[in-house]
Amino acid sequence: MNEKDDNELHQQAMATAQALREVMKALVREHGFAPEAVVAGCHAEAAAAMVVSMGGIEAAERMRAAADQVSPLPSLGDVKLAECEPAGCA
Repeated sequence: MNEKDDNELHQQAMATAQALREVMKALVREHGFAPEAVVAGCHAEAAAAMVVSMGGIEAAERMRAAADQVSPLPSLGDVKLAECEPAGCA
């Protein structure tokens, strides 16, 4: 695969990610799905697609690498809590 092919695949991946974000938002806002359920469903579908396209061993290696990158990141709830000003006294 050459650099042009890599760039094209990257652009397709970015467009796919944007389309998924829009569908996820619609499921939550327009259909009343719980955000956690939408994320879980997308995760399950993505994991299954990875296994089908590259096999279980490669899929697991890529998922472990992704887990290593995201595990230190805070959740949105953690960030909001950290930004709150203390109220009252202890």
